Amino acid sequence: MTHRYRWEIDGLRAIAVSAVILYHAQITIFGHKPFTGGFIGVDIFFVISGYLITSIILQELVTTGSFSFKHFYERRIRRIFPALLLAMLASFPFAWMYLMPNDFVSYVNSIITSLSFNSNFFYHFSANEFDEIAYLNKPFFHTWSLSILGQYYALFPIILIVTFKHFRKYIIHILILGFIISLGLADWGSRNYPSATFFFLHTRIWELVAGSILAILETKQGYRSNNKLLNSILPSLGILLIFYSIIFFYDGMLHPSIRTLIPVIGVSLIIWFANKDEFVSKILSSKVFVGTGLISYSLYMWHFPVFAFKRERSLLSLDNQDKFELILTCIILSIISYFLIEKNFRNKKIISKKVFWYITIFLSSIIILLSTIVIKKKGFINRIIDKQLVELFDIAPRLKLRDDSGVCFDRNDNFCSFGNTENKKIYLVGDSTIGAFAHLLKDKLIKKDYNYVTLIQSGCYYLPGFNRIQKSNGEISKDCSNDFHYKIRKLLNNNQDNIVIIGGNLNLYLKNTFVTEVHGSYNWWFKFKPIDPNKNIKSTIIDSINELLNNNVKVILIYPVPELDFDLQKLLFLQIKNFKLENKEILFSKHLSENPITFDIQKYDERSKESYDVLNKIEHPNLYKIYPRDLLCSNVINNKCSIYKDKKFLYYDPVHLGDEGAKIISSSILEKVNQISDE
Repeated sequence: MTHRYRWEIDGLRAIAVSAVILYHAQITIFGHKPFTGGFIGVDIFFVISGYLITSIILQELVTTGSFSFKHFYERRIRRIFPALLLAMLASFPFAWMYLMPNDFVSYVNSIITSLSFNSNFFYHFSANEFDEIAYLNKPFFHTWSLSILGQYYALFPIILIVTFKHFRKYIIHILILGFIISLGLADWGSRNYPSATFFFLHTRIWELVAGSILAILETKQGYRSNNKLLNSILPSLGILLIFYSIIFFYDGMLHPSIRTLIPVIGVSLIIWFANKDEFVSKILSSKVFVGTGLISYSLYMWHFPVFAFKRERSLLSLDNQDKFELILTCIILSIISYFLIEKNFRNKKIISKKVFWYITIFLSSIIILLSTIVIKKKGFINRIIDKQLVELFDIAPRLKLRDDSGVCFDRNDNFCSFGNTENKKIYLVGDSTIGAFAHLLKDKLIKKDYNYVTLIQSGCYYLPGFNRIQKSNGEISKDCSNDFHYKIRKLLNNNQDNIVIIGGNLNLYLKNTFVTEVHGSYNWWFKFKPIDPNKNIKSTIIDSINELLNNNVKVILIYPVPELDFDLQKLLFLQIKNFKLENKEILFSKHLSENPITFDIQKYDERSKESYDVLNKIEHPNLYKIYPRDLLCSNVINNKCSIYKDKKFLYYDPVHLGDEGAKIISSSILEKVNQISDE
């Protein structure tokens, strides 16, 4: 049994890699992203891999009656490792230049796990929520798919050979059963465990098995379809299904799931019905498509780090010109990589087995050694010289308030209490933006004989009657459910003359939609749903605060803290690296004094208009208002607000204040507390 070379499969590879690159590039045409479903390129690769690997195994089994695992795995390693190792080694200098310490450590961890084919587990377990777009700045995120293929290569040949030798009569039935089970798990898992479903083999195996089934059918009957009518029609249908998926699939859809059958069926139709006389097959077998298909692995390997490092360097969204220039760069690198590395390392006459293993082990050892050093040095935090920057990168202010049980932010019991519990109480209620100055209030309020209680929860404004719904699974969040809000409501309204400090990033809550913006301030993974469908967030905020006020509770209402529209830490990190090591602190401080870092306060005013409209409707003698915008941006010139004052940074990251900014807000809070005490 022999298989002729399938030119059209290289054409399919070309479509797959092009779709993936255009998707990750986030190409925009007239304000629209036409390749929102380009991620299905990976699914195309899986079907092709399943078909080809099964064909290779069956061909050897049928013709020789045996199978050489040694030969099989050597071929796979020769196929995968040379270009992978080259891309990793080439990326290290750019990682040193552009990645902050924590990101540098994450980068080398992803490299180590990629070499051992388990980066899919690394990315799953290193994130709280899954959104593929949020990973665009991870240089080797795309290796998760290689890890799935590596795991498939390790397991499938054993399963197929055992089945072929002992259950040959039922081999197709067993694979169809596996296909159905895996697809069912994928469809169920995409609703309940989207990250694991996306990253793990058990919910991807059905795509690979789809190709395997085609290979087994072809082996059994010795040919593919010989129906001229179907051969002339179905490849066109297959290509339509693929392009439909690329254009109309979108981020956030359930994937992989039943809907993923659309591109999988499309690929399968082309593999099974393609023939030399059919139009689609001729297009896919053309020199352009075949040539792109031949370099598709190198293209896939290079495109992600090239785009990721460019994004890290620019800090801003790339325009289409940048993106097309980067795509051209990827093509050039891939052509070089294919002809100099891939082809030569696959050819045993050029690179012998012994030399290949020496080179592979040597380069892998260098990469692992470099990665180990980076981890041991904690990402070389000494690249950041200025003391302020070290402190800024060290720990988020909201994590500094602690009691005997640990950090008071995002606690299971949801609160910390400081001071004599018999004294008058001051409650701090809100999300992480309010938690940024929680630690600064503690000692000063205790000295004033207050019992200080914090009720700080990430992504949780005070919204009685609302449940927070998680993006990942649509379930109610336990740490910001109506039960949590009811507990707080009862606590706050329990005693008159309490002081309640309330605030949060209301601009985001009023959007009440799932948002992910890689380069902006937002990374919003949930929204709020009312128990009573007639309720809305605006009226609930007004009613719940008025309830406190009418119960003679003194409320200090904090308006939204201005957000930055850039990543502050990355900006500072990249700027300080422009100075020579000697006298870097002095030079950088002088640079910041002469070139203050600012943001556009007008954009904040536009984003916050709705929040101000809501909060301005609340008026009461017991209400005291604080406007962070006016406190932080007291000297606005040309709509620019500086975040570097008196040689201190006011912010920790785009949405959270650092200690210096927090001091300004906490001082205003203490003034309001004193005012209340004096009345």
